Amino acid sequence: PAPSALARPVACPCGPRLAPACSSPAPRPRLAMSNVPPWLQKDPWTGIGKESVWGFSPALDLLDVASTDSLQNAEEIQILLTGASDCRHLLKTLAKSRRHTTKPIKFILHEPNLRTHARHLMFLQFLMELDIEDDLDEKTFQLLELLGNCKLRADTQTWLRSAAQKIAKFLSDGEGLLAKCVDTTPMKARERDWIEEQVQWWKSDKVSFDIDTAWDQRMRLDLAERYDARKNMIDWDYHMGLGDLGPLVKFQEYRYFRNTAIAYDKDLIDPAKDGKAVYEHVNRSLLHFDRKGKAYYAGDIKNGPFACFGVETPNRKIIIKQHDGYRFGAGVCALHNVRAWLYEWLTGREWVWQEHVFQWDKTEEKMAEIRAKNKAANPMTAAPPLAFTAQLCTLELETMVRRWVREEARVHVAYVGVMAGTYVQPWLLQRVHDRGQLVMETAKFVLELNDEQRDAYVAKLREKAEEGGWVPDAFGQKVTHLAQLQEKQEAGQKKEQFEGRRKRMTHPNCLVYSRPAATKTDAELKQFEADVAEKKRREEEEAEKERKERAAAFEQSEKERLARDAERRKKEEAEAEAEAE
Repeated sequence: PAPSALARPVACPCGPRLAPACSSPAPRPRLAMSNVPPWLQKDPWTGIGKESVWGFSPALDLLDVASTDSLQNAEEIQILLTGASDCRHLLKTLAKSRRHTTKPIKFILHEPNLRTHARHLMFLQFLMELDIEDDLDEKTFQLLELLGNCKLRADTQTWLRSAAQKIAKFLSDGEGLLAKCVDTTPMKARERDWIEEQVQWWKSDKVSFDIDTAWDQRMRLDLAERYDARKNMIDWDYHMGLGDLGPLVKFQEYRYFRNTAIAYDKDLIDPAKDGKAVYEHVNRSLLHFDRKGKAYYAGDIKNGPFACFGVETPNRKIIIKQHDGYRFGAGVCALHNVRAWLYEWLTGREWVWQEHVFQWDKTEEKMAEIRAKNKAANPMTAAPPLAFTAQLCTLELETMVRRWVREEARVHVAYVGVMAGTYVQPWLLQRVHDRGQLVMETAKFVLELNDEQRDAYVAKLREKAEEGGWVPDAFGQKVTHLAQLQEKQEAGQKKEQFEGRRKRMTHPNCLVYSRPAATKTDAELKQFEADVAEKKRREEEEAEKERKERAAAFEQSEKERLARDAERRKKEEAEAEAEAE
């Protein structure tokens, strides 16, 4: 079953009692369930919600795990994503695709919920509109807002209304930028019409929705008698869950998301001197609309979108450990990751990682110098457009996959999200190429589950894959976890505490399986490990070189400061002597 159907951990932050026995004095809040449609009232509400609005694992470059035969011999590389819930894998795979192949790529997108397809179209429209002349930082913030904020700034809201009009035009008339890269033929006409109806409400002036009230009602549904102790509950969810699973997520960021429905606040990531970012418009792409235009928010309120972009990064210049955690949080990590991928999508060149600089701490002259340096390291020159297709699937995935048997169609990589774990069945596994790969998302970042339930979900996925004749892919498993955070035991830290934290931190984000014929040889694995070690050595040498340069610059500045102070004192003494005479 999907993790949302599993029981929550029974430990209670109100004390050592069990949650069912908790006798909080606060009365159970009365809920206006009459405002919620019947299909949303059926199952018990949990923090994960009834609709998936974002994913629960870091973004993957799915061509990293694809076999060499697939990349060399196939005329078109086909990748199936079911239950991905957002655009993160598609964005990263497209951005890095030029490193692997020049052949066209076909993404087959299936979601258990049709509304997610509307979001896919929104993100594809965003990518297709992105231009070399755009402000890359601003576009990165816009993408993060659209992905994980229930409230938008005015500029982002304006873009969303414009995009909704273009998406609706594509769905009705087949015109626009999306017509070049999106295929909706596998969908039924009524499914396309339903998506178009949802998108139309994004730009309608008749929609009025109070996200603050809806968010508060969801919190009441989830916490019930413990609603009055919600501050303690947020503290518990972080320190007993997310804090070990994704240490880059700061408690302040998580608490801010739980209280305001905003995960990526520009003022927390990179505050500007010229004004504060105002989030006053509801993100309609996260809402579910009925036929009369009445909106509901049925998404996640507990886990947050941090796992998508903000829990790991190859930029080691921003992974700085301090006594109270890490200097930079998930917002800064997400900014650096997404900006690098958008840059590579536009230019075809790998982004040169930089340190994070808060413009609030720098003068205008210093910021201009830093921007000029970054621009020189990462020049903005357009690359030829990528050849890719995104095919949106019908809800009836099994029917569509069984049709592939007649067409002799197979995919080279199949990705199964945590919300689609029940699709790991023989009818799907048999339609993966003989030398293909299977990637299954785990429930690591689902805070509804405890450690035992996460391990049980992983064991179930392994069982299903091995029943189909698949074997663990050690190469793919290492590739997909290269950027996973690693920590060393600190002085004074108990071994049991460190081991428990390390176990949660290193819990796999996904499982990679392959056919026996596609597994790497021992020689290939050793060569890969040697390449990784060499890359790590070069990064350490560069970091040491930069550290010495900074130390030398600091020493020089100190000498200059001491010289200025000595000159100033000498001048003051001379003036004092002259005045005394």
